[in-house]
Amino acid sequence: MNKPDKKPISEYEVGFKKPPTKTRFQKGHSGNPGGRPRGSVNWQTELCRALKEQVTVIENGKRKSVSKIRAAMTQVANKAAGGDLKAVKLVTDLQPLIENDEKYPGAPRMSIVEVVYAPLPEKNPIDLKTIAPDEEQ
Repeated sequence: MNKPDKKPISEYEVGFKKPPTKTRFQKGHSGNPGGRPRGSVNWQTELCRALKEQVTVIENGKRKSVSKIRAAMTQVANKAAGGDLKAVKLVTDLQPLIENDEKYPGAPRMSIVEVVYAPLPEKNPIDLKTIAPDEEQ
């Protein structure tokens, strides 16, 4: 069932942009002779490089140099602690990735939600028993 406009290989017309079928593909010659340039990287490598770049932030009145990813994660954690629902969702979505990290197998794991919502330690803890002792009789 050959279509009328298609011709069999034996009747192939040789001409402009139609090389002879026997010499069309030569052995040992790539179809992409230039190939991928040396040193070219994919988007994942570029993203990793960009996130590892150092930025200067001011923390507690002091200038500090941190990576972009650390600065971004600090911002997300602070917004989540402040009640931003989008940041809370992002943190909870990232939680399984953090908890299942096998890089440090012996390290204790805390849920990122526990870290974000953990109470901050007080600089001068107050003993409530000295201020208002229990009156038990």
